[in-house]
Amino acid sequence: MQFSRQAINEAFLGWLAQQRSNLILWIPVCLGLGSCLYFAGGSEPPEALVALLFITASLMMAVIAWVALRSDDPNRHYLWLIGISAMFWIVSGWAVAQMQARMVATPMVAAEDKIAMVEGRIYSLDLQEGGRGWIMVLDQLQIERWRPDEIPRKIRLSVRKSAEGFSLGDRVRVLTKLRSAAPPAMPGAFDFQRFYYFQGIGALGFSLKPPEIVSKSAPDDASFILQRLRKQIDLVVKKVLPEREAGIATALMTGERASISSDDWTALRNSGLAHIISISGLHVALMAAPVFFIVRLFLAAIPFVALRWPIKKIAAAAALIACCAYVALVVPSVPTYRALMMTGIGLIAIMLDRSPFSLRLVALAAAVVLLFSPDSVWSASFQMSFAAVAALVAVADVMRPYWSEYLRNGGWGRKIVIYMAGAVLTTCVASVATSPFSSFHFQQIASYSIIANTLAIPLTGLVIMPMLVVSFLLLPFGAADLSLQAMGVGIEWMLEVAVWVAELPGAVIHTPAWPQAALILFVCAGLCLILLNGRTRWVSLPVTLAGVIVILCAPEAAVLISQGGKLIMVNAEDQAFVSSRRKDKFTLETWQKRIDVEKNQVVAWPKEGKARAGAVGVNCDTEICRITLPGLKVSTGQSLYAMREECGWADLIVVPEKKMKPCGKARVMDVWALRSSGAIAIMEDGEIRTVREDQGLRPWSTWPEARKFSGRTGSETKARPESPRGQR
Repeated sequence: MQFSRQAINEAFLGWLAQQRSNLILWIPVCLGLGSCLYFAGGSEPPEALVALLFITASLMMAVIAWVALRSDDPNRHYLWLIGISAMFWIVSGWAVAQMQARMVATPMVAAEDKIAMVEGRIYSLDLQEGGRGWIMVLDQLQIERWRPDEIPRKIRLSVRKSAEGFSLGDRVRVLTKLRSAAPPAMPGAFDFQRFYYFQGIGALGFSLKPPEIVSKSAPDDASFILQRLRKQIDLVVKKVLPEREAGIATALMTGERASISSDDWTALRNSGLAHIISISGLHVALMAAPVFFIVRLFLAAIPFVALRWPIKKIAAAAALIACCAYVALVVPSVPTYRALMMTGIGLIAIMLDRSPFSLRLVALAAAVVLLFSPDSVWSASFQMSFAAVAALVAVADVMRPYWSEYLRNGGWGRKIVIYMAGAVLTTCVASVATSPFSSFHFQQIASYSIIANTLAIPLTGLVIMPMLVVSFLLLPFGAADLSLQAMGVGIEWMLEVAVWVAELPGAVIHTPAWPQAALILFVCAGLCLILLNGRTRWVSLPVTLAGVIVILCAPEAAVLISQGGKLIMVNAEDQAFVSSRRKDKFTLETWQKRIDVEKNQVVAWPKEGKARAGAVGVNCDTEICRITLPGLKVSTGQSLYAMREECGWADLIVVPEKKMKPCGKARVMDVWALRSSGAIAIMEDGEIRTVREDQGLRPWSTWPEARKFSGRTGSETKARPESPRGQR
């Protein structure tokens, strides 16, 4: 069967015409793609190149738009306009991401530093989980014997002593030990350096002495007022409710989650209900809903107002004000602001007589977030929240005609059925949409999250959040006891649901870390399913299958070596051999999760003797340990004399804390090579991956060569070579 070129062109233009209504929805996709391209690069792109690309794309889009408007047949230039527009938004996302990185531009401490006397303003003050101390973030810093260009914008300190007498805005002086944020524990792991960089935090540390107050914050300081208000709410809640329920209520009302017990946290995570405690779009929407309906009902009861004023728009404005006040009261974060933005756009849509449930509003919210916070494209909260919202809106658009027909001339019975069915359906859709991201970022999936959310979300929407709103209104009058007690009953029921679901057999499915390519394929499949019209959306099926194949075919890490080489893990059959179970516990826990090994399956290899599982073996004597894998031989030890004897046997020699010259065919990873490479993963196929290659030379990385890309001069004097014992 032959097709002419004209027929193919006509078919393609017909397909484009079919997609025309959804083309605008691809703008945030292109912005996100541009941001991803910036962050995925191995080095900082030249600013001149980015500016040139942006100007070129802008001029090209302006020219093609002008030509199309003056043309007698605009459709002739339609394809060019789409392609150039996509290029413009991709380049815009790339440029905005680099602009944000340049605007942050905080000096990053390149290594553990000496003791320093720090003076600064308390920017935030949070109690650590379990009440083990306080996390204090300081800004407006002055550090003795540091030049101004060496000082980060903010530092994050762990204060073990009581911080009850401190308030936000206080200026304090404290003796500290500062260090850099840890690089990823292995290639592909979470990058704390990038995370803290975009928060403006250039150093972490702990206080060696209790902080001293240099000056108190002004009584009219907004931050001081909010903190005092949070503390007063916390005291009232703890006075009215039992300790267990008070911790959850305080988290929902003020954002302070330190009072939640570790057992409840575990139950909430394993049941898939942890999102109810983290202030997100769900809470902001549930805050808006009762305010909107109460204000609208009150105004509708006044005929003079109802007949003359747009009470629906007034109610939406009141709900927006309530949401802004709620977000200001809780401890603010980027996900909280993102939730406010999404809910606020929906309420503004109501005020403009538009539907708040529209993919265009979701796309607008995503575009605004990506323009003002392009680094969030990599965050789990951004990916999961927009995946859930987009999927829910898309399903609602499909189901709306059926629901409307079923409700037509129906009574309360049908409304109850629709509510229950809607709760179950939304839970299923949100769970399916967020499962890939949960597995990718956290290496676990809550098996029964659908059951838990189906039971808990109605409690949250009908009892907990309405009583929270009522409590906020009654707290100034000292009459919130009954509403808090009702809220406590709802919280108690929710915790019972969480504990029951978490104790079910197979409540949590642990998965190994995925390749990033698989997540990209799943995202592409979801976008095709939601944003394409017609039969073309079925292309999502083969794309999803390709993602599954990538996961199944991806090689696993056979050997993991920490930065510095003090901790080595060998991935054997159904267990793992590790050089020490006591050193660098955070790195060890990260490795366990990412290769999907239970804690009881991690075995410390003998100091002298053999350990073997299948084709993997470890053989140690007093000086060296030999690791044998299919196609790979690794030796590690402290004796340089003994390690030189391994040059003819080993493929890789790991020498922590010492310098060793190259020898034979073996690749030598001594103290300097390990410091410059970061953690190492040796894959099953023999490929060696390093954190340095994975992270690249970026403004947030602390490799010495990265400073010329970030324009930093601040940490050079503080990052002078130190003993290997100083490395983390």
